[in-house]
Amino acid sequence: MPEASVVGSFVREALRDIKLDYIHRDLFNNLVNLNDNWCPTRLHTAEQVLPWNEAEGAREAELIAQFNRVASYKSFKYGLYQYYMKLAPYTNDDWTELYLGAETAPGALGGLASFHFNRTNKAVYARLYGFPLGSGYRSIDVQAFVADPTADYHLYTVKVNRASVDYWVDGELVAILQAVAGADTYTVRETAPYVLGQVGGSLPTVNPALIEPVATAGHEGVGVRPGMYIKGITIIDGDPAPPRTLHPITGGVNWEGTTGVDPDITSDRIPIAGYNKKQIYFLATGAGDLEIYVDYGDNNVDLIDTVSVTANTLESYLTETEALWLALKYIPSSPPADITRARVLMR
Repeated sequence: MPEASVVGSFVREALRDIKLDYIHRDLFNNLVNLNDNWCPTRLHTAEQVLPWNEAEGAREAELIAQFNRVASYKSFKYGLYQYYMKLAPYTNDDWTELYLGAETAPGALGGLASFHFNRTNKAVYARLYGFPLGSGYRSIDVQAFVADPTADYHLYTVKVNRASVDYWVDGELVAILQAVAGADTYTVRETAPYVLGQVGGSLPTVNPALIEPVATAGHEGVGVRPGMYIKGITIIDGDPAPPRTLHPITGGVNWEGTTGVDPDITSDRIPIAGYNKKQIYFLATGAGDLEIYVDYGDNNVDLIDTVSVTANTLESYLTETEALWLALKYIPSSPPADITRARVLMR
């Protein structure tokens, strides 16, 4: 990915309509020409905001200054939000959090879909706030498998869909979190290859972009904020339900290539919210049954159909059942048997 020469370069080219709140003006003026088009609403003075500490690490051209919140004036429909960045080295300064992603309004009012960097345990999470019909919000926070966000640049991608949010790091899927009003809130899987969960609330599908570092005194308080280096931002409108293929997973292992199934194997649930057609493809060396289960959003699975499997024959099964999760169970007639193909295509 090409590197930007200064922060002003990538901001003007990649995120044109920016609203800058609580900016340390003197430091940021060296990088971005603030004018009427940027319209900062409130600015801290140099005495109120702690400047970048040179001892914490070498200054880089891509350094973003200390600020409270950067949000785009423009909102993106079913947006894809990409941030190519790394955190500055950890110090004893106890800043708390950093959010990168999409937020309907300050304070997560209406919903939030973001990567959440947590200072306390030095971990990165996929975070989703869904807004219910009543007051408050429903939330889920699952770890996103980034060992050390200060060690190198990573491409963090948040994709907001009709009923789910996909989280990617360096092109690898790390989480799928579903948001459906009226459903229960629960985690389905917290292990590799990617985590799965659900929020019982709605997430608006038209959102501004967000960069929000949180100080020790809170979202708007004065204090040390996480330093960060950003080389690029890409934010565009997207598809409400981009075609998706997911594999059945059991114990962190893809079904395709699984050998010696005996007596049977049951998959983790597969997220299907927002997709009308779910096409299941399955091929195994042994005859038997493939049971199809669904979860309607209450963390329970119900059997809806059974497909007869012929040995070494590709089976295809289409379901348009309105459900939020799907699971498979393969029962070979004469175990053990091997699975050659297993995937679910959604569109």
